[in-house]
Amino acid sequence: ILALGCDDADTARSAAAARGVVLGPVADAVREVDYGALAGPARFRWCALDATDTPESLVCVVQHRDAERVFQREVQQHPNGARALVGIEWRIPAAEFDRTLARYAALLGVAARRDADDVWRFALGRESIVLRRSSTGVPVTQAARVVIDVADLDVARACLQRNGVPYSESDAGLEIAAESAGGAAMRLAVVYPRDS
Repeated sequence: ILALGCDDADTARSAAAARGVVLGPVADAVREVDYGALAGPARFRWCALDATDTPESLVCVVQHRDAERVFQREVQQHPNGARALVGIEWRIPAAEFDRTLARYAALLGVAARRDADDVWRFALGRESIVLRRSSTGVPVTQAARVVIDVADLDVARACLQRNGVPYSESDAGLEIAAESAGGAAMRLAVVYPRDS
């Protein structure tokens, strides 16, 4: 699920429509938050793109009405030093790539920047969405990677080792395969050094 936060779901839906992106109707919903000192119902409003238009994921816009309950400080910490989800990367089949790139540009209201021949990045403040053109079919288990900003790679590495989580190292960070990370590959990296 790619849930894009917004201040007002109706406004976000209208803005997307003005850019040619059709989102379904805005719905009111509630989910139970069962963690932290503020456990209880969390209200939100949301709308989604049609699933046939986004085979890579459920893509939706979400307005949290009880954000303080969802994003409680005491549950925003992890022993691996994670500080924030800062990116998602998708491998998109070549036949669908141009259409997917255009859809995200219209939905986000920003142009993508070319990082490499077949890699495009949508910069969204401190977060990003990266689309990679794939010349071969992409198995679901290899299609997505989330990028998590951690405070210290040594702390993250030690946490993975203590918990027996297999990983490899790359120039970009610690890489965890989808089967060991809940279904989407994961990269732990120091994206924002402490002084930024």
